[in-house]
Amino acid sequence: PPKRVLELGAGGGQNAIALAEKGYEVFAVEREPLLVKHIRRLLRQHSGARVKVIEADFYQVALPEDGFNAVCYWD
Repeated sequence: PPKRVLELGAGGGQNAIALAEKGYEVFAVEREPLLVKHIRRLLRQHSGARVKVIEADFYQVALPEDGFNAVCYWD
């Protein structure tokens, strides 16, 4: 199965989409509504990308209990 990646502070979603296009299942956490909207707009252009967008503060977000293979935060 695809590896699962958690991206904290996903920004505009470019990294999440790039990872998804490489075959990863990505959970992108972003708290800024305008950036979340931008990620969703990009995802419409990349319909095959497996990205779940979560609008939340990554310090307080409830995440799936079955875990991730990698966690990333790009600053």
